[in-house]
Amino acid sequence: MNFEPLPDRYYLRDSALWNTLKHGRMVWFWLMAVLAVDLVLVGARSENSAENSFIALGLDRGGIAGWELWRLASYAPLHGGWLHRGLNLAMFVLLGSKVEWVNGPRVLSLVVVAGIVAGGLAHVLLSTSLLIGLSGACVALLLLWTTLSPESRFVPFSVSGKNLGLGIMIASGLLACMEPGAGVPGINRIGTWLEANGWNGTFAVGHACHFGGALAGWLIGRWFLRQRICLATLRAQRARREGRHN
Repeated sequence: MNFEPLPDRYYLRDSALWNTLKHGRMVWFWLMAVLAVDLVLVGARSENSAENSFIALGLDRGGIAGWELWRLASYAPLHGGWLHRGLNLAMFVLLGSKVEWVNGPRVLSLVVVAGIVAGGLAHVLLSTSLLIGLSGACVALLLLWTTLSPESRFVPFSVSGKNLGLGIMIASGLLACMEPGAGVPGINRIGTWLEANGWNGTFAVGHACHFGGALAGWLIGRWFLRQRICLATLRAQRARREGRHN
């Protein structure tokens, strides 16, 4: 896999963005595949059929307990409406095109698959609701980006990539643990209180999926940044060992 560190600074208004969108190949393939499955299963059918598709292909604990393991992938192309669909796909293209441009199509595909699966597993562990949507992959791409380029500053956020990534991981992890169905002792009482006081929408978002996707992107980024073994390193280690023996 080709790997290069991301630039120190990158803005959404940067002219390089249009080059990444124009020359990206794999990101558009992923986009078309997701959109095609989504529209075939949901958009081209009646409202009742769409709901049945969610039940049959969305991700929840019951499906995984019944060994319907395909749900760890089939939930990702499904979306609950055009706003949900548009936000996810726009984020996917913006982030994915940049990752493909810098690191290549294989890295892009690795992060997308890892984000979908890790987001799904985290959701099964921490949530009892039905999950649909591509946000696990989107957050994985974002965390890869912020990990490889920690000093970047992203429009419209005036924070470094490192702090943005850390904030996303902490916030999504805490919110996932607060969900009443997560069963995390102590902190889930906060979620119960929020629901009892009219804050039900707090847990309409797949926080556990976001946390799992973020963790996947961060781990892949850290793996890429690990110290490389080279001849100079091996010689230095040998010199230190021989020096101790002498």
